[in-house]
Amino acid sequence: MRAATMFVLVGLSGCSLIVPSPDEFTYDGEPDAGASDGGARDAGSDVDAGDRDAGPMSDAGPDAGCTGTEMLCSGSCVDTQTSVEHCGRCDAACETGWECRDGDCFDPVIDVSSGPTHSCARRASGQVICWGYNAQGQIGDGSVITRPTPVEAPLPMGSEQVVAGGFSFSSGNGFTCSRDRTGTSTCWGAQSGMMPLIRSLTPTAFTILSPATHLDLGDGIGCGILASGRLNCWGTLSFDMAVSEPTDISPSGLSGSWVATVDVGVRHMCATSRDGRVFCMGDNSLGQLGQDPASLAEATTLVEVAGLTDAEEVAVSGAATCVRRTGGRVSCWGAENMLGIGSGASVAHPAPVDVPGVTDAQSVVGAAGIGTATCALRADDTLTCWGYDFRVPITGDTAAPDPYTLPGAADVSQFSVGTGYMCLVHREGTANCIGRNFWGTLGDGTTTDSERLVQVALP
Repeated sequence: MRAATMFVLVGLSGCSLIVPSPDEFTYDGEPDAGASDGGARDAGSDVDAGDRDAGPMSDAGPDAGCTGTEMLCSGSCVDTQTSVEHCGRCDAACETGWECRDGDCFDPVIDVSSGPTHSCARRASGQVICWGYNAQGQIGDGSVITRPTPVEAPLPMGSEQVVAGGFSFSSGNGFTCSRDRTGTSTCWGAQSGMMPLIRSLTPTAFTILSPATHLDLGDGIGCGILASGRLNCWGTLSFDMAVSEPTDISPSGLSGSWVATVDVGVRHMCATSRDGRVFCMGDNSLGQLGQDPASLAEATTLVEVAGLTDAEEVAVSGAATCVRRTGGRVSCWGAENMLGIGSGASVAHPAPVDVPGVTDAQSVVGAAGIGTATCALRADDTLTCWGYDFRVPITGDTAAPDPYTLPGAADVSQFSVGTGYMCLVHREGTANCIGRNFWGTLGDGTTTDSERLVQVALP
């Protein structure tokens, strides 16, 4: 807090004059109290100086009528520890979207997106910061240097959503996309393989996708929910299907606006409809499409999962699919050891089954890449996970056939799951990560794995 300095002047404040002797001075009020009057009477006037001293209106002296951490700014007492217009001192305004905390401007993290080997976070101001593996330029800072500490990906317009895409050593994929408030997409990194649609070390307009309300990325796969409510995707959508530009892959029979949510994995993807149904396509070797793999090994178009009419959100992981249903319960299908039902067997389980004890989920998220974890944000703002155990060393037994509560994950507002690691956002606007950190994926400035949540070093 900047301290105010007061000057006691004889005569008129702000003027420089020679004061005559007392017998030459003409009083038009009561006798002046002298230099030690403390402001009780103004010199040469019968007008009481009141509760304010002779200093400027922004003076925060003890006689200004303000209390505690308040200062007199623009004629009003304001708390400079919390005021975004006067943060720390008068007229020190924070940028749009920022908050004032303890007299310092702070740009809180709103959400985070974790890909297999890198993460990006979006702040209240619309700024995007990224960290982790960067061989394809997926961090967006113009380099291919791995970044264990977050750096900014400069965007021409603030971000409304950021998505960290998939990565594969074999395909060379590693990319990120952002969507601004107009629905325009900007991407960076490399989506190579069969279609080099994205190849840039810095954010570049992805003009071939129509304005979208939501984006999601997998390994070489990208999808956007358009403003029209249709689902457009591009890249390698399944083993035997690839498209070179965004294409409407909506199921036959569903006309008009139909899609509600979409989640894209490595080998399969799923979407929910506005009426609560679920549709999936891609690899079905372990029943992750909700179909018997004996009769359907792979689907090149979206097929419906039977028996679901109340799905509100879908989440895919390596070989499993989960949905959050009306009321908060979570149902999963696919590889049995990833469903949270206590089985360690990697066998197909195509029929949806409820995750025990999870009946109040606010959201559900599956792991990116080949990750096996799925987590749910509970009503009390804690996290329950299954399929992968973040609590044990990477070199240990990380299988988690039963649900468990993630230690230290309290007051969580949003989270995302990568491959062997995950990151979360607290309601206060800070971010933490846990798990594998070989490429700096935890964002704490190190490459040391952690079985406890560590704080992301926000710039």
